[in-house]
Amino acid sequence: AEGLIELDFPATPPAPLKDDSAPTKEEIALALRLPEELIDVIGASDDLLVVVPDAAIVKAADPDLALIARMPFRGVIVSAADGSHPFHFSSRFFAPTIGIAEDSVTGSAHCTLAPYWSAVLGKRLMRAQQLSERTGEIEVELDGRVDDEDAGSNTETSATSSTPCASILNADVDAPTSRRGAATDAITNTTASAV
Repeated sequence: AEGLIELDFPATPPAPLKDDSAPTKEEIALALRLPEELIDVIGASDDLLVVVPDAAIVKAADPDLALIARMPFRGVIVSAADGSHPFHFSSRFFAPTIGIAEDSVTGSAHCTLAPYWSAVLGKRLMRAQQLSERTGEIEVELDGRVDDEDAGSNTETSATSSTPCASILNADVDAPTSRRGAATDAITNTTASAV
């Protein structure tokens, strides 16, 4: 259907923060402009995953992008379980470090979100919404295949020697063109090809 894209990516589960240069929970809360007790810092892949209690907090997020840009991550994902039918979880993605204040629908962020929420919710196929101004609906499936290119790799973020694959199915990125700028179009193209 028009506006729907299917992508196949390796899953990138978040690993606990270990580096002394990683920001503290207090610094992350300050950058997100949220009380420290409302955030759960899950860990990072290329992106830091922070979970909050509900989708309303995700939607209302108004982070300090200058502080996020100083963090040693490509971006910051803010996510919550989402009880609004038919969604399992919601998220937003901020990446000022690479010149993207907020990406509308981020396939690569769901490579981290899919394995995390699959473990939490006990589901392999999930529906998600990205609550940016433009919004997007994403269906993800942690499909159990392994990425042969990673076979035999010895990475700290993988519990096995291979990386499970996550399929991003039916990513609805259909939005009125009047609300899209050149930067958003470039982000969408980058997300589909490289991010």
